[in-house]
Order: sequence, then C-alpha cells, then structure tokens
Amino acid sequence: MTEKLRNLVKDLLKTSNEGCVIKEFSAVIEGRALRGHVVKTLYVPGEETCKIHCFLDEVCQSINVSPNGASGRWKCELSDTDEKQNPQSLIEDEGFKYYASKSGSGAYYLKTEQGGVAHTYCHMDVIPGCGRGGWTLVMKIDGNEDTFSYHSNYWSNKNLFSEISGATGFDHEETKMPSYWSNNFTQICLGMRVGDVTEWLTIDRQASSLHSLIADNNHKPTSLGRDKWKSLIDESSLQLECNKEGFNVKSPTTRNHSALTRIGIISNNEEDCNSCNSRIGIGSGGTRGGMDVPCITKEFEEPVANKALLNHVISTPRAKTAKICEIHCFIEIKCESYNFGPNEDGDYLCELSDSDDVGDHVCELNDSDGVKDPDDLVTRLWLLHSSCATTQCHVNSRCYSDFEHDSYLCACSPGFTGERCETGYRGTAGDSMAAIPQPLHNMKFSTKDQDNDHGHHVSNCAERCKGAWWYNDFNASNLNGCTSVVPKPLKLKYTGLLSEAIATH
Repeated sequence: MTEKLRNLVKDLLKTSNEGCVIKEFSAVIEGRALRGHVVKTLYVPGEETCKIHCFLDEVCQSINVSPNGASGRWKCELSDTDEKQNPQSLIEDEGFKYYASKSGSGAYYLKTEQGGVAHTYCHMDVIPGCGRGGWTLVMKIDGNEDTFSYHSNYWSNKNLFSEISGATGFDHEETKMPSYWSNNFTQICLGMRVGDVTEWLTIDRQASSLHSLIADNNHKPTSLGRDKWKSLIDESSLQLECNKEGFNVKSPTTRNHSALTRIGIISNNEEDCNSCNSRIGIGSGGTRGGMDVPCITKEFEEPVANKALLNHVISTPRAKTAKICEIHCFIEIKCESYNFGPNEDGDYLCELSDSDDVGDHVCELNDSDGVKDPDDLVTRLWLLHSSCATTQCHVNSRCYSDFEHDSYLCACSPGFTGERCETGYRGTAGDSMAAIPQPLHNMKFSTKDQDNDHGHHVSNCAERCKGAWWYNDFNASNLNGCTSVVPKPLKLKYTGLLSEAIATH
C-alpha cells in the first residue's frame, strides 16, 4: 500500500467506528458486474480506494469498479450481496471489474486504535478447543526466545514486533500486532505447539484489548482449573498446590526467583504461593527450581524391588501411584531418586531423595542414590527408582542423567576434572568450614556423647560419622571421620515450548 493510500485510509477511518472489520477480496472477474444489488455509487481515484470504501461499509459484500467514471475518476459501486448468493445477477458488463469479499482464513485489513489499518491474519475456520472461526491473531511467541518473556516491555507498550509475520498464519514467526491494543473481544484462544502437536484452550473474558488486561501488571484471575491448563501440553506435569491462574500471575512476594507468567498458571508443593517453581503459560519467567536454565531431562532406571534409601529423604509429597511419585522427582531439582511403597497404615508414601537407589502411598524423594551411598540402601518392601544407578562417576562428584543424549553428566567437586571427575585434585583446598548450604563456622563441637549438631537426617552426626567434629547438618568437612562431599548441583530445565499463539474473538 502506497503512503498516499495509507493517508487516505486514515482520513476515511476518522469517521468510522473502532474495532475489527474482517474483509478481504477474491480474485478479480473482468468484464462483469453484479446488477440489481448496488446500494451506493461513488467516484474514487482508483480500484483500491473502492475496496477500502467497501471495507468501511458494514453492508458491502462486493464491488463493481470501472475506470470510465466522471472527470477521469473510477466509478465504484457497492453491493449488499455477492455472486455466490445471487449467481444470476452477475452479468457481462464491458469495462467493469467485479470483486467479492471472501470469508476464508487469511490476511485481512483490520482497523487500529491509531486510525489506520493492519494486514492481520484472521482464522475463519473452527479451532479445536476454541470453537467457531473469526479469530484475530494478536501474538505469536517462540518459546526458545526471550522476546516476550515476562519482563519484556512488549507486554506493557504499544509497539509492533515483526508486523509482516502477523499476516502469515499460525507459524513459528514471532509477531505482536496492533490487535494487542486495538481490538476488543469476548474470548481469548491460546495455543501451544510442542513438536508437531498444537493444543488449544479458550478463556471467556471480555475486555477492550489484551493490553488493557496485562499492561498494568496487576493480577486478574481466571477459573479454568489446573487440568485445563495442563491440557495445553500433552502429558504435562504441574505441582499440586497454589494453582494461581489468570493474567499477570506471580507469587505475592516474587521472592527466590519464583515462577511467573503473563497468561497461565503457577504452582508449588507448599501451602502458600510464595515459592512457586512450576508453571504453564505464555510470557513466563522465574529461575527457581531450575526454570529458564540449560536443559537436562530426567528419566529413571528399572525399580529395585524391596529396597529404600535412608538418610537422604528431602520431601514426602502425596502420590497415589509410582508414576505420580516419579513426576514429583522430575519437578524437584535436587531429587535423584525416590522411594515408593506402603506405610504402616496400609496407605502409600512417596519419598524424594537427594541421592538415588531406591498418593496416598509413601513417595520419598532422595538427594542421593545407592551407588554413591550404598550403606544407606536398606531392605524394605518397596520399590526404589534410580535415575543414575548405572553410572561410573568418581566419588568426588555427583551424577545427573542426561537423557536427551542417552548419557549422564558428572558434576565434579572443585579441583577435580575429567568426564567422570577421575582426575586428581588441583588447586587450594579452600575453606571447608564454610561449606554450602551448611557452614560449620560458630558450630559447637560434637562428640559421641555430646550431640551439638543441627542434623535432622540422623540423631548424632559424631556417632554416625565415627568421629568428633564441629558438625552442622551433615559432614561436609571432617578430619576425624568419614566425609560426604556434596558439590554444587547442576542447574536443570524442563523441555521448553516451541511456539505459542494468542488470538482473540
């Protein structure tokens, strides 16, 4: 569209109503005109201007246009029907061109707040999960990019992003169109694509624009429910508590880099929403629990029957099945294995551990495993599931499963190198009394008969480690007995979304 024509469009729109007008024209039919249905005749500079007049007229469905008008101008006739509804009315008329407005999916002229038009994709067919057509594209987001992350200014401003991509349909090209701030609506259609699969859901919400819901950064709740949000990603998992959803969703304190999302849901395993570390949504952020850092996924070895790992349980979430317990371990960044089995009441427990080799079952998440801590692997009528049970990482390391490459990663203690951390120590020893996360400075001296530690895994660290020392919660440093060096864990991330789309109706 030329600049002169753009200015003409703006002048014409100054007297028209705001909002979305969906109208595009089919291919020209030369030498014909629709007769008997003309509702308005105009004389205009050219055929494109005639199209714009039809675009602005709510009744117009087709046009007859001819260069043989008065004073060298084009004759423009607007009709209230088309040749499909009245085929007998389309007759030969030399010198005329006939255009009918079309109703299929494609790029249409939409009115904007600034008094112009934007060539924007409109989906006129049914979208599974959203319903009938007439959806106007607002944004397309690539989940692997940070263009539209939670803190991006694009959520609060009225700036375009890649306008040309707003006419190309539901593809992978990112865009933000004027419809973000110009179009009122009663429904929002959200889509998420992972691989070749796209899932959709509808939010029933009336607003003057999406910008009016999001730009002020204030939370506006929805009530779709966690299962509806999870339906956007096939076989997705989400922690069980909090479940705060809507627009501008974040924890009340936003502490500890907790999860947040512009449109979606956040959750955790606690009784409040102050430390959410899982989310499903569009325009997300937060690094708590390993979100938004390099991607390593978890998978689990075959269970070890009738075994459980003691002294490494970090969480005991609710789980009715072993699969749900496994999902809890996947979400918890420190979890390396879990114990799952019946408790004393005949129910079942899920225990998460920070080592490996082990719903209303016992589900225990562990921060270690039976390879690194074989003495803690005891007989119990349970199943122990390990994500790193067969690796050969050196004792001065921690193992993490890298199932994307069908392999594993060894996180070496400071000073150790090599694929399995097998290369000997180099460098200074450092201050082992300042071990993280349990520093030993200012701790009282503990002995076998004088327990001054802060341990919660065992009753007496001096007795457990067979030597007196300034213990805190575990033996990160001990010259008089056994040690258990715990290197800083690798940062994990769950598989990201490939693309996301927002359309309004």
